[in-house]
Amino acid sequence: MFRSPPPRPPTPLAFPRIEPPRPIPIPPPMPPPIPPPIPPPIPPPIPPPILPPMLPLIPSGIGLSMFPSMEAFIFICKKIITF
Repeated sequence: MFRSPPPRPPTPLAFPRIEPPRPIPIPPPMPPPIPPPIPPPIPPPIPPPILPPMLPLIPSGIGLSMFPSMEAFIFICKKIITF
């Protein structure tokens, strides 16, 4: 039976083998920055209720005769109206 000779070791090359440069890995692109969450819209301020025209809060029984002067009567009227 005929046997084939063992495989020969590879002959060394006269020049060392130059391997091509390995590609530099490019990092994946950065994802776009996440925008900050949008705050909920601020509701418009509630307007104060529209009141009917103010009626004088001075009881009808009070007259000028109860006050020592007209200025005192006007002062008390203003205090009642403006609280």
